[in-house]
Amino acid sequence: MKVAIQTYFGQEREKIAKEARKAGFVLDGGKPDFVIIYGGDGTVLSSEAAFPGVPKLVFRKSIPGTHYPSCRLAELDKVLESLSKGQCSIREYAKALAEVKGKKLSGLNEVQIHNADPRKAIRFDVSLDGKPLYKNVIGDGIVAATPFGSHAYYMAVGCKPFETGLRAAFNNTKPRPNPVELDKDDILAIEIKREKALVLADNQKDFVNLASGDRVEIRQAKDVARFVLFRG
Repeated sequence: MKVAIQTYFGQEREKIAKEARKAGFVLDGGKPDFVIIYGGDGTVLSSEAAFPGVPKLVFRKSIPGTHYPSCRLAELDKVLESLSKGQCSIREYAKALAEVKGKKLSGLNEVQIHNADPRKAIRFDVSLDGKPLYKNVIGDGIVAATPFGSHAYYMAVGCKPFETGLRAAFNNTKPRPNPVELDKDDILAIEIKREKALVLADNQKDFVNLASGDRVEIRQAKDVARFVLFRG
């Protein structure tokens, strides 16, 4: 099997590469069967953007009670040996998708619409499945999170984590409605009425500029993120 390694730590990269070869894996940063990650949430998000849908095996120096499967780096050799024998399962996580101007951005944590100039609030209308929900909302924008991302920025804007679907929270807006719940096939549409905004996904570098009249559709993505669940 082929594996890619994603980490910002050179010494740990060398250690993982050595143990991966020892367990019979081939290092391949192009089309790997698995991605081995050592790092925090930011590394996990960037790894999903680089290798969407490829199963991720996450290692940490310690495990601070994350909401996705991870192993201690001290268990590296044992875990890789078990992975090579197929002694693991895969857990899937939903992703959020934003579509605008023929472009698509997907996020494991969230997709969001955010004011481009922090000094100027944007004005926008919101509809769900073609039915108007709110008109002329004024503020910083919307954070549309997955259950995975509900522990991150979504929670930071004052909302509680959840387990299914997507939820869109209003970011520093007036009025401040409750989060909008989206089922699997629901489409949330946001139309910019005034000022400039951005469409963003996770910590990705790519984004889309928005101006008055632009319309963004947000839904659950068809593809999912996959994490390796080690069974000991």
